[in-house]
Amino acid sequence: MVELEGEAFFEVTKNPDKPFIVRTESLTTTVLGTSFNMVVMDGTAPAVTVNTGKVQVVPANMNQKEVTLLPDQQAILLPSLELEVSRVNSQAVS
Repeated sequence: MVELEGEAFFEVTKNPDKPFIVRTESLTTTVLGTSFNMVVMDGTAPAVTVNTGKVQVVPANMNQKEVTLLPDQQAILLPSLELEVSRVNSQAVS
């Protein structure tokens, strides 16, 4: 488990016996064998962008079910505390 404030790029090898979890004040991201970028900074909406593999993202308020992101997808936490998922060029983001 990692706690994050700021921005980080992760490349994680799949290991079902040892899940890799990144927690922030606003999101919990469970890695399912992937590479992805996370941004959690003051003045910026928290965002997770997947390069390869897939991740599950859950807002900290738990008012929404988790979303599963695939390559070239990004989830941004809106001010309403809901996740907005869109397609992006992940190479341009990471």
